Amino acid sequence: PAAQKDAAIREALLPLAHDASAPVRLALAEAAASLAEADPAWEEHVAALLHDDDDWVRVRAMETLAERRATRFAPQFIPLVQSDNTLLAIKAVETLGRMGGQAAFHALLAALGNPNPDIQAAAERALDNLDTTAGEVRS
Repeated sequence: PAAQKDAAIREALLPLAHDASAPVRLALAEAAASLAEADPAWEEHVAALLHDDDDWVRVRAMETLAERRATRFAPQFIPLVQSDNTLLAIKAVETLGRMGGQAAFHALLAALGNPNPDIQAAAERALDNLDTTAGEVRS
């Protein structure tokens, strides 16, 4: 019964990822954050939202994956660090800092050379707070 209930919830919510309304997709990102607590398979659905057209949906997806320390998605954040969109770049830097690991460490070092001083400052803060116990450790 619980598995059927989970499947019914998934079937009801997943189509919302393609809804035309950004607030609906953002609500899905919020719901998926809670659902991932009970069912880690939801992390995959959250990761899919990293490609949404709306910046705030993408930001919420990043925050959720960082909260869950879902380090396997870190490679998807690395290109965002060099984004022309300052909001997304800073959130990607913050997310990598919270996730930790060797890939995050190297991406954050590279971000120190970003021409945008806000991204540089975010990278400095992230490196200061880098959790090297999550995922891989620095060598």
